[in-house]
Amino acid sequence: MLEGNEEKGPGEPDPEADLRDYEAELTPSVRIPEAPSPSSPADVDAPAELQRKFWVLVLAFNGALLAGSLGGLYVIFRNDWYLGGRLLAAGLVCFTYGAYRLRTWDMPTGDGGETATDSGDDDEDAPDDDTEETEVDWTATVDGPGGRDDND
Repeated sequence: MLEGNEEKGPGEPDPEADLRDYEAELTPSVRIPEAPSPSSPADVDAPAELQRKFWVLVLAFNGALLAGSLGGLYVIFRNDWYLGGRLLAAGLVCFTYGAYRLRTWDMPTGDGGETATDSGDDDEDAPDDDTEETEVDWTATVDGPGGRDDND
């Protein structure tokens, strides 16, 4: 008979009545964890100036990578030095700009506002108020006693 046909004759036994529900037994019971909700940019605890500098660097290096890659592909595969050369030059300019901005950036150290270039000991080289500054005699030669003999 066709599947789903519920017509049974009088006194006809149900052949599926004695069978177990194998589908329920064989289906694995796995607990799927919930993914954490993504935080919005307003929840980030980085200062706005730091975020802006970071994204400027990301855009500069992404632009350098894109322009340099496309320029190289145009030069190699299409032998188009005009467009490929301009793209390579643009990539080099973007990379140089990003490298300059990265090297001149005072990165925070994460310990409460000091920067990596600022150690907090600003007046370490400055003389103390109770000591006198000493004059350095710059006329003395490097080759002092035991040095090079001038009679050579």
